Amino acid sequence: MSTLASVTGPGAARLHTLLWSAAAVWCGAILLAPIAGLDSIYAFFSTICHQMTERSWHLGGEPLAVCIRCTAIYFGALAALAVRLAPRTWLLRLALGAMGVEFIAARLWIDWEVTRALSGLLLGLAAAGFVERGLREMLDRRRTVPSGRVLENAP
Repeated sequence: MSTLASVTGPGAARLHTLLWSAAAVWCGAILLAPIAGLDSIYAFFSTICHQMTERSWHLGGEPLAVCIRCTAIYFGALAALAVRLAPRTWLLRLALGAMGVEFIAARLWIDWEVTRALSGLLLGLAAAGFVERGLREMLDRRRTVPSGRVLENAP
């Protein structure tokens, strides 16, 4: 398995730790909402997920803060960050294609919980490395002045 460990640069380890920590907090909030009955978490996630109860997993008799597909995407990304899975274009294409097929099939033919979960998990696993790479590139550009010279003590 190829990993991001071989890709280093200024602050790469700190960025990875920060991103992994943010993903863990994000996933923790998804689980905390039904356990603690926190409406504020449901309200936050309602801006990015339909939160249909019948399309969500439940914990303690209450739906998670996001649907099955979103839950699988976020936990897949967390897992990818945990094992430092490197970005692979072919895997991202496969994941997007699988999710597209699953999405259309769910509307036209059959809608299975397991297919929503698997397509979401695959997308989360495939996308996390690209998110990390993109953040790293944005931070690297901030450290470079217009002449192309890299600043030594840039944050």
